[in-house]
Amino acid sequence: MTLSAMKIFSTVVLCLIFTASSFAQDKAAPDTKNAPDKKNAAISGIVVKEPGSQTLKKVTITLVAENQEEGGNYTVTTDSDGHFSIDNIRPGRYRMLLERTGYTEINERQHKFDGRTLSLSSGQQLKDLRLTMLMTATVLGRVVDEDGDPLPAVEVIALEHLFGKAQWEPSNSERTNDLGEYRISGLFPGHYYLSASPAPDFQRLTNMEASSPATGDQPALRRVPTYYPGTTDRSQAASLDLRPGDEIPVNFTMIPSRAYTVRGSVAALSPGNRATVMLMAREYGVAFNAAEVDKDGKFELRGVPSGSYFAIAFTDDDDGAFRTVRQRVDVVSGNVEDVRLAPATPGIVRGQVLADNPAVISHTYISLRSLDDDPETGFMNGELEARQARVNADGSFEIKNVNAGRYAVEFMSISENARNYFVRSVRLGSTAADTGFSVSGNAGPLSITLSSHSATIEGSVLDEHDKTLADCTVVAVPDEQFRKLRARFGKARADQNGRFLIRGLAPGSYTVYAWQDLDGEPYLDSQFLKSQEEFGKSVRAEADRKTAIDIKAAVPPAETR
Repeated sequence: MTLSAMKIFSTVVLCLIFTASSFAQDKAAPDTKNAPDKKNAAISGIVVKEPGSQTLKKVTITLVAENQEEGGNYTVTTDSDGHFSIDNIRPGRYRMLLERTGYTEINERQHKFDGRTLSLSSGQQLKDLRLTMLMTATVLGRVVDEDGDPLPAVEVIALEHLFGKAQWEPSNSERTNDLGEYRISGLFPGHYYLSASPAPDFQRLTNMEASSPATGDQPALRRVPTYYPGTTDRSQAASLDLRPGDEIPVNFTMIPSRAYTVRGSVAALSPGNRATVMLMAREYGVAFNAAEVDKDGKFELRGVPSGSYFAIAFTDDDDGAFRTVRQRVDVVSGNVEDVRLAPATPGIVRGQVLADNPAVISHTYISLRSLDDDPETGFMNGELEARQARVNADGSFEIKNVNAGRYAVEFMSISENARNYFVRSVRLGSTAADTGFSVSGNAGPLSITLSSHSATIEGSVLDEHDKTLADCTVVAVPDEQFRKLRARFGKARADQNGRFLIRGLAPGSYTVYAWQDLDGEPYLDSQFLKSQEEFGKSVRAEADRKTAIDIKAAVPPAETR
């Protein structure tokens, strides 16, 4: 690839990575060796591993305060007998996280667990905690060609099928080394699909004129994605059942199959500027190959097996603006001709943020989340097209390189003062844009009002015998018109006493659910919510008020656990 193409591709990669480092606050862990303060709390317990219930040493245990101004962060490691203790903990609500290579935390029902919530009061001594970690699984093996020779740089991916997703979601992946070997570790026991894909074929089209005419092309042979247990047909792929501690050998033989050519053009390419076209598999959003566009705007992608893809064009203008467009391409049993891609020039969204506390504004970031949800497009809508900017001290902001589409406003802040704030209103010019707005070129002025007069929902999670139930996920789901806005959802974890607290909600009507063993965010899917209607409780959340409820816990469908 040329430097220009490398620049474009690097920009793509950077756009896909959202780092929270800009919002993190570095805080030293409190010194737990000092003489204990009677007003502070303490916890102690043991960590065991499953299967076997043996004690587990060298587990890192971290307490992270929900409110960093009131609490702190505490870290200890289990001793040789699996025991731990943390003293001098300031009262408050904390998230407890466990970490050790080769293990993952689970709850008492042996389900995946992303950390428990603890509420610690003044002087409380929480003793005899029993925490459990499950051994993860490993898949390892070799990838070879039809002659048994090793194939390096092949990406082997462990994929999961999640509720409401048309695609398989990558869980973990590794590339083969020079011996064709790979090892994927840290997999939570369960069902996975495995695929082995050749390294992306990044071609440079320096001599397209020498290519064979489209009418005379013969199908080429190339190595194509291969699925466990050894098929190139995705519909014939079988799941692999992994148990705790498994090390399962899975070898792949990649045999060349028929492949074709995709040709087309990129419109409105500025003189002297370059563009790159990438072909991405729709099944799980993995880059298949890419090529530079020639001076006439034409491109040619060779060696493409039958399948469904997105052709994505990336260009950069003289002023550094980044343009992109994608189009579905289906390759059946022959070449695909005349694919036309027309990247649009991105716009700039300018606006003003108002809040009842100026200190909040100076620590706020405004972001635009894409509302063009299409399950077939995978991560491309919500991730690549999202843009953000820090708000200036006077409340003004400018978000550059915003591609055409529909967006919703979200905000983030590194200030603890913003914990109870929500987006009260959004206006684009004189038009209300609370549920989203369209961008095509430059847009603005965008007026965003933040308010601290939020609502709070608190209460207890109960089991079928009306006893409190710890460690459940509690979600406040907004009315239908706001369900494409992630920021309008409220989420909390019930603590060791079954108590939960959801703060910072926009006042309005909600349906509250509590689920045991929920994995991911299936509640963002309308079909999932429809299946759970009988378990929800309707609540009216009022500004500056706490609404107290008790909610019965439900067990979500098996495919969401």
